[in-house]
Amino acid sequence: MSLEIKEAIGWAGGEILADKDGWRLSFYLRGPDSRYSGSWFKVEASEVPRLIEGYRSAFLRFEQISAAVPDGTKVNESKGRLTIRVGDFAAGVCMGSYHNAVGTRNSLQTVTDALTRALSRGPALVAAARMLSQTTVLART
Repeated sequence: MSLEIKEAIGWAGGEILADKDGWRLSFYLRGPDSRYSGSWFKVEASEVPRLIEGYRSAFLRFEQISAAVPDGTKVNESKGRLTIRVGDFAAGVCMGSYHNAVGTRNSLQTVTDALTRALSRGPALVAAARMLSQTTVLART
């Protein structure tokens, strides 16, 4: 029996998933409508600092592109697992192709704050999972 602890990160439906061996983030990315299946965007604990930096640098690029292209121009640029979208629906920095667009400095701050909180909460949840796993083993004996 494996024990898993889940905790919402407070942004985009993301959750921290922790067990006695470690933690990761998980986001469900819905399809554009009910005809399409969604997909999971998973981030291992070791990748979270890179994701935070990725959002920051991609947002700067989003601002550069937005300032440089004429109104009505559509631009999509991939940056790792993120996509920069300008002049189209879901404008901003997106997970995957168009999910959870971050198009303002305030929304960028919300994302980086949530991911930074996950960096501190993840290890705490792992510790709780370890403690609860040991308690479960002791209760069985």
